[in-house]
Order: sequence, then structure tokens, then C-alpha cells
Amino acid sequence: MMNPTMFDPIALDAWYSDENNDSLLQTELEHYLQNYFSCFSQQPQRRLFQTFIQGLLSPLERKSIEPIALHFSGEKYVRPLQQFFTRSPFDEQPLLDTYQELLSRQIGAGCGMLSVDDTSFVKKREAFRRGKTAVLWLPGENGKLPVRGVPCLRRGQRIWACGL
Repeated sequence: MMNPTMFDPIALDAWYSDENNDSLLQTELEHYLQNYFSCFSQQPQRRLFQTFIQGLLSPLERKSIEPIALHFSGEKYVRPLQQFFTRSPFDEQPLLDTYQELLSRQIGAGCGMLSVDDTSFVKKREAFRRGKTAVLWLPGENGKLPVRGVPCLRRGQRIWACGL
């Protein structure tokens, strides 16, 4: 069943400007990111990971390493944050597995849902322009989502596996 939703940007701005909500959001983010800490072997890696995610979710205009490091940690953390991505010994697969497990639990819950907005898919091919597409959530083994959004063709339709 499809239900239209109404978006009120003024209400969202008011919510963001409330200091209590800002503190609550920061606490929730810290709690959520703890799920990923086992993917890193050292405390500095965890701190840099948390800083980078905070930067991506922040209202910063430029969401690259240098502006994020400068805003959240100061000038002395620009190089460590760069090296976190270039030299830090961690495997991305455990991060993806953790993300997919958490997402699977939320979607599979009694009150869970998946909202799909196909406007993010580039519509260059004829099938896309004529609306012959299907966007699906496909569960994998053990409730995990398939890795990455790799399309496959089936009888003229493009089936997308949602999830990272």
C-alpha cells in the first residue's frame, strides 16, 4: 500500500534548531556507531570513524576529509583522518555486514518498513523512461541483504537489490 507523505521543511528546521534534539541526536548517533566499533582494532580508528560519519551527517557544505576534520577535531586531525582511509588496516566487509544486519533487523521488525524512491536512479535507458522498472528489497541468507545495489536483468525489468 502506498501512502503519500507531506514534507514540511519549516518543521524540520525548527526540530534541528532545538538544542535538546541536537543533544538527543548526538547521543543516538554515538550509541548507533558503537555497533561498528568491533570492526576496528584500535581506539583511534573508532574515533576517526565516528568523526567522519558525524561529518557526513552534518550541515557542512563540503563533506570531504579536510573540512570534516577541521570542523570536528581541529587542524591536527586532518592528516590522521586522511591516513584512516589510506593506511588504516581494517576490512570493509565487517562494516557492511554490520550495517546489513542492523538494517535487516529494522526492516524485518513488526513496525519496520522499506521506503523506495526510484527518482535516485538515473533513467537513461528506454525501459527506465517507460517505467518498466521494479525496485525490490531482496533478503539474503540469514536475513542479510545482498551486497551493494547491483542490478540484474529479468524479462525486461531491472531488479535492484537494496542495501550497501
